Amino acid sequence: MNTQPNALTPHEEAVREWLVKADNDWRSAKALAALSPPILDTAGYHCQQAAEKALKGLMLFHHLPLLKTHDLTLLVQLLTVIEPQVAFHIPAAQYLTPFATLFRYPAGGGFNDPTPSEFAQAYSFSMDIVQFVHSVLPVHIRP
Repeated sequence: MNTQPNALTPHEEAVREWLVKADNDWRSAKALAALSPPILDTAGYHCQQAAEKALKGLMLFHHLPLLKTHDLTLLVQLLTVIEPQVAFHIPAAQYLTPFATLFRYPAGGGFNDPTPSEFAQAYSFSMDIVQFVHSVLPVHIRP
């Protein structure tokens, strides 16, 4: 039996680990974008990863199976059964999903980087999803 007042159950600790990784990705995106010059391809990837890991943490919290996918739209759709308000984030998920792979490799004939405005939108959408996940989870689980 857990006798510590603020101790997490093993399940809650596993959820928290996903959220910590999501927060680290989001912080990485912010740091990479602040460099001079900014590294927006990698920063955009970290935006997608932050949203993905936050959504997977929410899935784990609700005992849903964790899929090996970068498709944020699919994750949001699966979560709508338990968290209907997550459906509001479908446009964000659709926008962010390509950031998992689109900018990670050379385009073959030139650089394939997001524009500053594309990155800014990815960053904003990522923040929205991570903050949403935090808002629906118990406070004691949040990092």
